Amino acid sequence: MKQFYFIFFIFWCSQNYNFILAEKENLNIAYKIFPKSNDTIINYHLLINEAELSICKNNYRDAINYYKLAFKNSASPFPKDIFNYIILNINIGDFSEALKYSESLVKLGAELKFFDQVPLKKLQSDTLQWRKFCKDFPKLRNIYLKNINFALKQELEELNKADQENYQYKIGRPSNPVAEDSICIRLFQIITENGYPNHDIIGLNIKNDTILQPLIYEVILIHLLQTKNQYSPQVLDIIFNAVIDNKIEVEHAINWLDISYWPYSFYGYYLYTRYENYLFVYNPDFEKRNYDFFNLNRQKINACSIEEEVQKKVYKYKNPNSKFIFNLDKFHVDQYIYPIEQRISTKIDLDGFSINEFRNIFKNSTILNNDNNNIALVEYFRLINLADLSICDGDYKKACELYSAALINNQNPFPKDIYNLILANIYNNDNETAVKYCKELVKLGIGPKFFNQKTFDKIKENKKLWKRFEKEIPQIQKKYSKNINKEVKNELDGLIRSMTENFENEKDIINTFEYDIFNKIIENHGYPGHKLIGVCTYNDTIISKPNGILSVYYQTHSGLEGQTSLLLKEVYLGNLHPVEFLSIVKYSYIDDILFGTPLICKDKEGNYFLKNVDELRLKNTESIYNDNRKKSLNCSINDEIKKIIFMQKHSDLKFSFYISEIHEIENILPYQLTNTFKKINLDDY
Repeated sequence: MKQFYFIFFIFWCSQNYNFILAEKENLNIAYKIFPKSNDTIINYHLLINEAELSICKNNYRDAINYYKLAFKNSASPFPKDIFNYIILNINIGDFSEALKYSESLVKLGAELKFFDQVPLKKLQSDTLQWRKFCKDFPKLRNIYLKNINFALKQELEELNKADQENYQYKIGRPSNPVAEDSICIRLFQIITENGYPNHDIIGLNIKNDTILQPLIYEVILIHLLQTKNQYSPQVLDIIFNAVIDNKIEVEHAINWLDISYWPYSFYGYYLYTRYENYLFVYNPDFEKRNYDFFNLNRQKINACSIEEEVQKKVYKYKNPNSKFIFNLDKFHVDQYIYPIEQRISTKIDLDGFSINEFRNIFKNSTILNNDNNNIALVEYFRLINLADLSICDGDYKKACELYSAALINNQNPFPKDIYNLILANIYNNDNETAVKYCKELVKLGIGPKFFNQKTFDKIKENKKLWKRFEKEIPQIQKKYSKNINKEVKNELDGLIRSMTENFENEKDIINTFEYDIFNKIIENHGYPGHKLIGVCTYNDTIISKPNGILSVYYQTHSGLEGQTSLLLKEVYLGNLHPVEFLSIVKYSYIDDILFGTPLICKDKEGNYFLKNVDELRLKNTESIYNDNRKKSLNCSINDEIKKIIFMQKHSDLKFSFYISEIHEIENILPYQLTNTFKKINLDDY
């Protein structure tokens, strides 16, 4: 049977290849700019995850405490979380607390017979409290009857029945498109009018004394995603919004989305499978998307990591009689593992399972590889580049939208990008948003004097808004002092003082010993960029201290083999800006050979010379330069030239793009000048 489905899949792919590619592109956009839930929802999921992991370790009291904290972050906890909390309290003998939360399940539709199952039946041993619970049951039941929308519930059940009749599982029997259209239109209308119909609206879905997940009508959404029809984008929006609003369990969303876009995976649903008592984990070098990529996307929708998910599933595998409910708590089971699957996977014995064994499979699976799988960071720089180019075109509104979309993909955006977003909002007459991001600069160490520039005068016209911002600055600065690594910052300050003194005394600007100190900082703490030490300013310009040290070292030392690749890894980690990477290595031989810089230079008379892109194209080197720029997350040669010229022509606007420097013509090597640069008039651009 499995072979039959595989053959069918190959046939289906051959008929729908272009559709798959289009869907893949749509998904790339959808997943990368996924908006975040509010802090209470994020906290809820974090705490629930810790509670479930504590259950796996049999630390019931810790689990209870985590559930209590989680419930404080949600007015409507998910039923399975309430159920687990009840069982935990039964296990420690606190029947009073267990019965208190049992009332919540009754209000959602649980009947008295639901409590006859093991271990809930233990509640009846406390005769006094159980009698009180039974006495209060009719009143609790009335709350359920009053609050639940039974007409809506019945209609959803009818829609589900129609969907089941319409959705044909047998290959070769297509579904009825007319019926499908009517089901979808009505379901979407219901969700628009009532919100996402979760347990608060239609109650629990209980069968054979088991709380079922998902709710009965949600199967319709799954079918729509599986069939990949014209309604799929709307279903994606519905699921995303439901996750953000905490109306749907994130693990179910992960399951549905990954199944619907198989063979592409965004959350690692297909990363492992169970066969008999073995877990087959696909090797990182086989997966197009790696372990870090999956966990990054999981984090965006408040889901646990793959490792934590496996821990919960192993617990349920080893404790089959456990009544605790974890979402998707069973392993995906294959009836047969093909030889090719065995070759591309690592086999783990579940009976002797060790989480360390699972971790070791991924020890080399990081974003630090030549393919650069840090998809969110790639998307960040792509959107930032488009925002910069929109500024060059004078479209500030579009620039604001693109900068905002970019920041969703990077929790630690680069300072100049924040600064440009502020200016774009100022020129777009959105002072409220501009001030919002001024606060982000203060968090990175920008002091009040920085805002004395004329650039910010337009915001200051709103005196009330600006006064409120100035009042908040001291409190924000406290967060900066708390978050930065002062020890590293002080070490860097010492290195810069030593470098300055050596320069004034005409000695080697930085010696090997001092550079060893810098290397140890990177080794122990990572690259000391804005995330670690904040930023500083010089003449109202945002600068980076470590970049200056490295630039000088590249000028005065040879033997840098390996250093450039290490710096490139820091780019992939989001600690070093790609253009700053180019500015650091510009004095080494790799700069011109690999990235095509410098792009623009000028002479003493102020004449500008532009790299002759036509000549590069003729020599077939432009594509090589752009490929290498792409690998280092830099924009193309033409995009950067456009930004450099804009900065020269419109310096009064004060935008500060990350761009390579304009070189003095005297510093350009003779071989670089020959047929490589052409004199230009900036007014022509």
